Amino acid sequence: MTEPICANTLASQYGTPLYLLDVASVVNAMTVLQNGLREQYENAEVTYSVKTNSLKAILRKVLESGFRLEVVSTHELELARSVGAGSKDLLFNGPVKSIDALKFCYRNEIQIHVDSIDELKAASLIGSAAQPFPIGIRVAAQLSNGET
Repeated sequence: MTEPICANTLASQYGTPLYLLDVASVVNAMTVLQNGLREQYENAEVTYSVKTNSLKAILRKVLESGFRLEVVSTHELELARSVGAGSKDLLFNGPVKSIDALKFCYRNEIQIHVDSIDELKAASLIGSAAQPFPIGIRVAAQLSNGET
């Protein structure tokens, strides 16, 4: 927020419960994180998880600020598109992707992150040398204490 506002005044005006979010702070935190990561990893990218908070005002501001939206379902994909996200603005992620969802992403040139060998095999059968499937691979690192 640009200026302090009394919570009691807002509660009187809008009722309770009242959910407030400083969208500029969300974008600023994403920017700081991405810049910090890029000090060590030049191509690091921070994306916004639509499932975390799917309010359209947030999604629009994130897009306007140059970040991509990470979606895990066709519902989230439709929501992202409703606020102006194009194919290059999206990353389809999540542990379970149907063949239909993979084909949709391929046809629309939406990058996916594969989460298993089976997804990688399925994506490789959909893509071609003439039109490669834009994918990333999710790696779950094993820590020295055995946790992932």
